Amino acid sequence: VEGKHIGSCLGDLYSVTWMEDTDNQSPAAASETIETQTERVKRLVTKSHVQVFGDTTISSELITNFEGDTDSAGQLDTSLAPMIARAAPQRDAAIRSNDAALASAYFRFTEMGSAAAGEELVALVQARLSTRKTFEAVAQRLGLNGGIEALPPRAHGAQHVDCHYDVHKAYKSACGELHPEALSFSATMADLCAQQGGSPDAIVKAISAACAA
Repeated sequence: VEGKHIGSCLGDLYSVTWMEDTDNQSPAAASETIETQTERVKRLVTKSHVQVFGDTTISSELITNFEGDTDSAGQLDTSLAPMIARAAPQRDAAIRSNDAALASAYFRFTEMGSAAAGEELVALVQARLSTRKTFEAVAQRLGLNGGIEALPPRAHGAQHVDCHYDVHKAYKSACGELHPEALSFSATMADLCAQQGGSPDAIVKAISAACAA
């Protein structure tokens, strides 16, 4: 705030980027549609995955038809390319949302010398490492000698939902609920389901064995 690091996240990357893009629009010469804005923001937001849902039939409408006090219908530049090309990632200070608690504890410990923050930081790191160790063991039992790093690149979108549900249920039963600091490993469950072709059986057995060891 005004050049001073206050150790707080004042907004998530998507919302801030979307609001800044909206603020940059000129009501007098509006040329950005909902679709254009979506593509621009998706390009700028690099630490999470912007999703599109709902009624997409309004995507060609201008954002000024919904925001501000100007109806700019008819002032449309239909070319997406020029605007999207100018949208280069520029959020060097941003962090992944699942790293927010870790970053906060680290800042409070290193900048303020808070003993409580230091203990919190250690606990958060240990929770993440412990969960990672479990999933590394699961991967090894599934024949992935390279561990979870050997899993194929992640495909976005809902895939093998039933498998993911069964695997999560098995993990909760055998290992306990995922720690809030380790929720990103839910995506690892989805990756394992994809690697197993949507079948949860081998993963469930591997989880049971890993958490019983």
